Amino acid sequence: LIVTVQRLTKNLLSDEGYLMFTLPVKSWQLILSKMFTMAVWCFLSIVSVILSVFILSGESFAVLSADFQRNWAEMARLLGAAGTTEVIVAFFIGLLTYCLPIFAAIALGSLWRNHRTLGAFLSFVGLNIVSQTIVGNVMKVVINSADARFTDYQWATASEMEILQYSRAQFQSFMVPSLLLMVVFAVAYFFITTTILDKKLDLE
Repeated sequence: LIVTVQRLTKNLLSDEGYLMFTLPVKSWQLILSKMFTMAVWCFLSIVSVILSVFILSGESFAVLSADFQRNWAEMARLLGAAGTTEVIVAFFIGLLTYCLPIFAAIALGSLWRNHRTLGAFLSFVGLNIVSQTIVGNVMKVVINSADARFTDYQWATASEMEILQYSRAQFQSFMVPSLLLMVVFAVAYFFITTTILDKKLDLE
């Protein structure tokens, strides 16, 4: 993460930016390439952590693989096909877009001519406060709606399958808004970054 942020800053907002922005591509294409590169490195980091856990656990790969398959099958049973798909989609969306608020903060920080690092840090904090406030308010509405839908259900007399179906429905009521929020924020951060690079670029 640190190396990627350093490379982004040097590639686009320092002397190297004079070369990068002479390439026959749009600024959004540059950001997209950085985003995919960061996602690949993040994925490789996750794989490294998983392999490290396998090695340090002392268990054989076959045993750990069987445990993983059993846990995955249990999650699939509880969430259903739709819920499992949404979890996978959320993982990959998060993997691709988690760097975008960092990019947006760095771009906003570049507007602070003499204190870019401080500006990027404060921008990152500000973006997080705004996003967490919006997410909190939206999820509060979602929770209230879910409570209204499921409070009156007769859980004591329900069968296991009915409880499973209602649990999946409750999961859906949280997951769908979460995915939509992830996409909305990703688009907003991407727009902020590319707009600043297009209209307010000030290389060091």
